[in-house]
Amino acid sequence: MIEKGIKIGYTDLRDIKGTVRKIKKYNWVYIGGEFCENLLDLYLNSYKALSFFNGKKICFLTPIITEKNIPKLLKVLQNILSVVPLDKFEVSVNDFGALNIIKKTFPNLIVNIGRHLAKHFFSFQKNAIKFHTEFSVIAGISMNEIGIERYELSYFNLIPKNNFLEAKKKKVRFKFSMFYPYVLLSTTRTCLIGSKDIPPEQTIDEIRCLKECLFCDYFVKTYKIKEEMTVCENSTFIKLDYNEKLATRFSSLGVDRLIFCPRP
Repeated sequence: MIEKGIKIGYTDLRDIKGTVRKIKKYNWVYIGGEFCENLLDLYLNSYKALSFFNGKKICFLTPIITEKNIPKLLKVLQNILSVVPLDKFEVSVNDFGALNIIKKTFPNLIVNIGRHLAKHFFSFQKNAIKFHTEFSVIAGISMNEIGIERYELSYFNLIPKNNFLEAKKKKVRFKFSMFYPYVLLSTTRTCLIGSKDIPPEQTIDEIRCLKECLFCDYFVKTYKIKEEMTVCENSTFIKLDYNEKLATRFSSLGVDRLIFCPRP
């Protein structure tokens, strides 16, 4: 059976009644700055809203983390665990350093490999998904040894080719959460939305993030790519048409959780 989830944003936590209605038919609620660490501080105090979600399972999405924000990340997770039971909480990571620290600090917390970090294990192509090197298989086994089996990926509009049978013969255990309808193309440490243009000789360290991504996305077109691209936070996506009948067939790949994203 495939579980259903929905990804919500920080602004949804400011409209509890509306959000409770929005999440009613879903098993899981996904929240957090999946790609940008500048959004972490928003969840230091807003976590209390999660206690109104009627026992829904929660997954907190985390981005690439620099050293200065590790204490903030751990505090956010600690705060969430004060209102969400451990058996109904997971965290997804997109940074190996954050993965290491979270496992040491919260050894019983279920940790998933996020969409950005999953690219270190799998090769994602338009019509295929594969463990792309022998190292990836070894790394996958290492993840199993520390209790990690779940990887996150973006939607496909067909059943992709794969080499999973070969990986399973080598004793790699894995399952997937699939985000739809947006496909992650790329992520950058230099924000395309909230950062001002600066000369090459100046540092970005003192730039104040305006957090414009909370309120708008940008649509981008280029003659080299047929699809319209969406820039959200510091990442770029394309949107595919969602087919519910097709989605149920993804269970053959090991997809047991589908996550609807109203925004990327």
